[in-house]
Amino acid sequence: MGKRQRDGASGQGGANKKAKSFNWKKGAPAVIEPGWQGIYVTTDRGREGALVAEFTPILEQCVTKLYPNISLDGEDEEKAAGSDDDEDIEAAIKRELAEAKGQGQKKKKSGPITPVKLDVECVAFFKLKFPLVPTDIVTALCETASSASAGSIRSKYAHRLTPVTKTGKATLEGLKEVAKDVLAPYFHSGQEGVKFAIRPTTRNHNTLKRDEIIKTVAGCVGPAHKVDLKDYDVLILVELYKNTCGMSVVKDFEKYKRFNFGQLQIDASQTEEEKTGRSTEAVKASKPAADKVAEKPAEDIKEEKVEAAEEKEVTAETAEPAEEASKEEKE
Repeated sequence: MGKRQRDGASGQGGANKKAKSFNWKKGAPAVIEPGWQGIYVTTDRGREGALVAEFTPILEQCVTKLYPNISLDGEDEEKAAGSDDDEDIEAAIKRELAEAKGQGQKKKKSGPITPVKLDVECVAFFKLKFPLVPTDIVTALCETASSASAGSIRSKYAHRLTPVTKTGKATLEGLKEVAKDVLAPYFHSGQEGVKFAIRPTTRNHNTLKRDEIIKTVAGCVGPAHKVDLKDYDVLILVELYKNTCGMSVVKDFEKYKRFNFGQLQIDASQTEEEKTGRSTEAVKASKPAADKVAEKPAEDIKEEKVEAAEEKEVTAETAEPAEEASKEEKE
């Protein structure tokens, strides 16, 4: 009896192949630098490597749909660097001579998506380069996970997704600097009376307390807007990991099960099963009547149709006289 193959993400070409060759344990944990953007993705303990191998092509597929002009292998950046109009003639000659001598080896291409290993279990960070927008990508992924239609993106290892628009230092001043840039499009661009809530999450961080984080971010929002924990217009997500903070502003957080990618897939599958079950019951209910008709000889069915036609004719002929009789009685 052969070994059972392990299921991977459906619709992700080469995802399983990558999972076999990718060894997440060999790499050392990296440091998230200020000014980055990306997505935190949680998973089960010990599945971080499998998550990265599976979810990287999922992100690539989503990016290809949302940003068709973005190259996944970094060629766009290389072409832009090689075609700089500001490059002077002397520099261009030196570069060409260096390439001719074999000294101008191309740097390793860096695509728009880079998985980052963290010094914490059950989570990985995917760094995204501009112009990718983490909140748009997370929303698109949750939307397709909510659909049970064929071709929808599926993941075996990904759980909750948390977009990060910008990172900074995990200090009060760093938090304010990040908030200044992240909050501006939602609160400081002519808006008034926006209802908001704040959701902080900390990992391997014990410097800033929860109340301190909420108070600082709320102060950055300003008095022109109102806190509403139940019926908010936007939600401010604050992520603190070690000495790094990250922030984003999102909508439809509850609609998409708090961006729980795994739960959205489960709910979509259950909904599809319920629909399939109802269709099956309807077919079963109609089957006895169909079988009953099928059991009758063709001659009997023909006679029934003739009798029904005759009965219809009799009814049609007696309808008018009956109506005239009623008129006579009235007269």
